[in-house]
Amino acid sequence: MDNLPIPSFTRDEIGGQTPRFLKSGQAAPEVYDTMWAAARAGLPWRGELLNRRKDGSTFWCSVTVTVATDEQGRPRQFVSVMEDVSERKEAEATIHRLAYFDALTALPNRRMFMER
Repeated sequence: MDNLPIPSFTRDEIGGQTPRFLKSGQAAPEVYDTMWAAARAGLPWRGELLNRRKDGSTFWCSVTVTVATDEQGRPRQFVSVMEDVSERKEAEATIHRLAYFDALTALPNRRMFMER
């Protein structure tokens, strides 16, 4: 049951929309401020965002936003490429948990104590 594909948005559902419909609301506003400041300046932006799937669940994605300009160099449109990196983020969380917490008791271990 867990291996069933998650339904994707159809072309009709996303046609004419901005990427905001994917927004989960869990990212700090500063992240979007930085992204838009870079885009308006004509600079590429790369970061990770927690976005929303059609079924409402969230997923981590790596996002690159670049700007397509007109003949005068003014921003004409924004091009965004996203890659689902949920599995990598889950692996990072597992590695962190194994490094800083005892596997049997789930209590913080010596390594965490020494770093704190």
